[in-house]
Amino acid sequence: HALDLETWSWSRIERIKGTPPHVRADHTVCVAGSRLILMGGRGHPSKGNNGHYNDVHVLDLLAQEWTRPSGQPADGRAAPFAPLSTPLWNHAAVAVE
Repeated sequence: HALDLETWSWSRIERIKGTPPHVRADHTVCVAGSRLILMGGRGHPSKGNNGHYNDVHVLDLLAQEWTRPSGQPADGRAAPFAPLSTPLWNHAAVAVE
């Protein structure tokens, strides 16, 4: 969904590409440039998943596409998103540009 900040009304977005993150609560979201970065949270437990997430998802707001960052680049440069070492929930995050 998208919030129109002039009318304060929500609308459904139908055109987002990519694989969205699982439904969750207690996650953090930061905006960096034209990217929305979602990290961690808690969801419903399932087989092989205790319901606590240690993942990172990125929504490119211009391309309207969800992606997962790859972690460490092959050339050894610093990764834009390090993999989370443990599941996170009820946490805080900030994007510094």
